[in-house]
Amino acid sequence: EQMKAYKKKFGDCLVPQRYYPNPQLGTWVHTQRRHFKMHKDGKKSSMTDEKIKNLNSIGFVWSAKVPWKPNVRSNDRDGSESGDNASDDDSNIGADDGDEDKKPRAI
Repeated sequence: EQMKAYKKKFGDCLVPQRYYPNPQLGTWVHTQRRHFKMHKDGKKSSMTDEKIKNLNSIGFVWSAKVPWKPNVRSNDRDGSESGDNASDDDSNIGADDGDEDKKPRAI
């Protein structure tokens, strides 16, 4: 039920492992993913075909490696408050820092 509530709020099942508003949910999701992989690899786990079917029915995401969504800020999901601070301010991007005469460093 908590997974369904998360999906209703965010529109997906991409619960961060460290989901601060509900750490148990993040841990539970991580455990389901780990047991799914074990099940798939033929190892002993608590994952069953029935659990897989039920989780698939709500759109559970089995791999945590999903493309980054640029329109979703991490603070929206980790429970942190978004605030006005210097790290949110992009006004200095591309500003002259006085280093225009320096040669670019080889990387």
